[in-house]
Amino acid sequence: MTQDIRYALIFLAETARQPHSGPVTVKQISESHGLSLKFLEQVVGKLRQAGVLWVTRGRNGGYGINAGKALSLSDVYLALGKKTDLISCPFPSDCHGGAECVQKEIEAKLIGMANDSLSGLGVNQIAI
Repeated sequence: MTQDIRYALIFLAETARQPHSGPVTVKQISESHGLSLKFLEQVVGKLRQAGVLWVTRGRNGGYGINAGKALSLSDVYLALGKKTDLISCPFPSDCHGGAECVQKEIEAKLIGMANDSLSGLGVNQIAI
């Protein structure tokens, strides 16, 4: 899982936790998780451009998750310009084993945990 995907999932999870308290700022999430503000701003900008997030400008502005559309992990990958084939094994019926499969297994478990965590936080529907 790449750094930008990790940042995006953290931001989405935190945003989903606060649906009734108004928009969430990038600075809030950056500070609470010790994330790079500049990098998180870039990630959030891509999510907004892809229609995953809405934005309110001004003093009490911030971001929220667009409702009414099921959000999948592949949506997040695509919003950040990643290929969705990075999510699944390229050899599902003809396993080649090796180090890359160990990495895929770890990523699959992390993705499963992210799916469980984000869906439990009310981020619409997170699926692959």
